[in-house]
Amino acid sequence: VHTDRGGPYTDWPMSAVQSGMDAGLPHLGAQVSVSGSLIENLDALESSGWSFGGWKNRWQESTGWTTSEGNPRVYLTAFGYHHPLMALIDEQALVLQVEMHRVAVQRAFGAPPGRGMFPPENAFSPRMIPALLDAGIEWILVDSIHFERAHLDYPWNNGSNLVPPNGADIW
Repeated sequence: VHTDRGGPYTDWPMSAVQSGMDAGLPHLGAQVSVSGSLIENLDALESSGWSFGGWKNRWQESTGWTTSEGNPRVYLTAFGYHHPLMALIDEQALVLQVEMHRVAVQRAFGAPPGRGMFPPENAFSPRMIPALLDAGIEWILVDSIHFERAHLDYPWNNGSNLVPPNGADIW
């Protein structure tokens, strides 16, 4: 499966940002999540000689790109090392996952992940907030459609091109 995804793991995010830079977009950037276990898997494939030789090169290059206001163009978000559903693990494990991820990203790409997070699979619970703060996370981005589709007045119909509601989630 990994070898079918070479582009997303080696070049596509950076190439998209590079295209925006070439087009003269001074503020363009992207937030990207790369789990520690993915880094581990790609490193193993690279060291075996099977595939992914030099896979980190574009990532390492892009960590120095900045917008006209000095913000990172490729913002490596914080994440859980093993891609855990953080809303389902305890606080101590959550902090450990973020800390392990921070070390893995620093070693692999030469720059630590940022202080923001797009939690794996949008698994979020307010009870995570104290642990996230303990782990140094300053902001969370959760796709609002996952919350909106749980409301009784969610504007879904067959022609809406929106994700249909799950009856078990509606409140």
